[in-house]
Amino acid sequence: MDSDLKPHDGGHAWWRERELWLLVLLMGGIYLTNLDGTTIRGEESRRGRIAWEMLQSGNWLVPTMQERPVFYRPPLQNALIASVAAVHGEVDAWSLRLPSVIAILLLVVLIYGYGRSFLSKLGAFATALGFASMGQVLELGRLGETEAVFTLFVAGSLLTWRWCLNTDRSPWFMWTASYALAAAATLTKGPQAPMYFVGGVWLFLIVTRRWRMLLTLPHIAGIAVALSVLALWQVPYAMQMGVATSFRVYVGDVASRFGDMKAATVIKHLISFPLEIVFGSLLPWSLLLLCYASRQFRQDLGRLRENALFLAVCIAISFPSVWIPATASLRYYMPIFPIFACLAGIAIERIAAYAPNSLWVNLFTRYQRTLALVALGTGVVVLVASIGIPRLDLAQSIPFAIAYFAACAMLAGIGWWAARSLTPRGIMIGMTTTACFLGLTYSTLLVFVRQKISEDAPGAIAQLREKLPKGEHLVSVGPAHHLFLLLYGEPVRHIPLDHVSDLDQTDSDYFCFWVWSGGVKPADIPFAWEQVAAISCDRNRRTNPIDTVIVGRRIRSPQMAARPDSLE
Repeated sequence: MDSDLKPHDGGHAWWRERELWLLVLLMGGIYLTNLDGTTIRGEESRRGRIAWEMLQSGNWLVPTMQERPVFYRPPLQNALIASVAAVHGEVDAWSLRLPSVIAILLLVVLIYGYGRSFLSKLGAFATALGFASMGQVLELGRLGETEAVFTLFVAGSLLTWRWCLNTDRSPWFMWTASYALAAAATLTKGPQAPMYFVGGVWLFLIVTRRWRMLLTLPHIAGIAVALSVLALWQVPYAMQMGVATSFRVYVGDVASRFGDMKAATVIKHLISFPLEIVFGSLLPWSLLLLCYASRQFRQDLGRLRENALFLAVCIAISFPSVWIPATASLRYYMPIFPIFACLAGIAIERIAAYAPNSLWVNLFTRYQRTLALVALGTGVVVLVASIGIPRLDLAQSIPFAIAYFAACAMLAGIGWWAARSLTPRGIMIGMTTTACFLGLTYSTLLVFVRQKISEDAPGAIAQLREKLPKGEHLVSVGPAHHLFLLLYGEPVRHIPLDHVSDLDQTDSDYFCFWVWSGGVKPADIPFAWEQVAAISCDRNRRTNPIDTVIVGRRIRSPQMAARPDSLE
């Protein structure tokens, strides 16, 4: 048997294998390239401002915005961002996004290690590489969103438990380590985490008639560890905020997933969501999952069957949580993407064991060559658009377009060549070229496209600072947008609209308010003022921005100007 197809025998440390370190170096290069190349986007600024206020106030217990408690989710990710910022010196794109990148790299190591507990080097390599180069993982793993860190803890709890079972590790370690990770996931985002871990593991033990493991002392100890980890934050938080209020932080964002449960919306979601997962978020490796539709393929799994069953149970128990809520986003399911990647790795392991010219080998050859053609075609499209249609957002500078095309052509050529003979080494090379193409595209081309279409909120705020008198402090009428607050980088006192008369008690004539569908309108300001700046907080440039922060200056003498009633 080829050495790359032999399961790990425990005779040497898997973490010393060159395949693992190749993965870590490759993915580190991909995810760190141009990490700050795009402006802070979406919910990144909300998490960043909370971290900023943690550093300013020294209160790492209660998440706040403008010194007011917020109940979006528990604060573990905010604390990680604040920790990086404390070392780095400021809450910027690097501080926001580095925890996500570190989480992805730790997942690569975890997935590879789990894979080596029952797979060959090829299978483990394919599993870890497949996860890290999935389309949505490449996107969210480079952002200061919650998903990457949440995935580390959720998938970590499931895979650590199964890894220990594969290697006959102490049940005390198996249960306590996995439950601790599930608790950390709960402190990152909320109740989705324990449901995924408890549901997946318990159902698997029941299905395989090992339910007595649930009645053991190590399992009880695991539950105790999880409760202890949660209590480290929950108890002092409840003592400060009150017991009833303290649980709002776990459901603050969850309720919005059930905001639109009309029959048409629900039916559309039930049909489209599985297709979007398989043919969108998990591409290109999700196509390997179609192998499991074959009964013969499933029967040929042999020694791989029980791990495949565990992974399938984890998917089955977790999928309804995102399938039924009609407004659930694809990214909410990212914690289970490593589980899909493991199934894809098992499929590759099995395909590599088939005889040459068998059906599955021939199909995989075509699959790998199709990916090579996609890489080449993408390079051609970018080059043609850059030369012939420069007005397109896809069009880039000619030097970059030529370099990008050359890289795509080279990777496509290597991938096509590797598909000639599907040895384990050839499969590794083919998958690596595809991952390099995807990583190159996400870390350069898509970054540059976003640079072209993004709003320049940092530039607008820099111009605002030039207009404000030195030492002037802003207040906000109603809550200010989190992007404005983060980029402004100073305390902004919040004054409710119905208490706007409190402005008389301040020395500042400068104020701001957030104009959006449910926000303050210019006509709501009950005194004479003039507009100093209008700053769009949208992700991309629009003719009519959705989220705008208006900065105004109060005019003490009503005769000096009339109150404006529009955003002109």
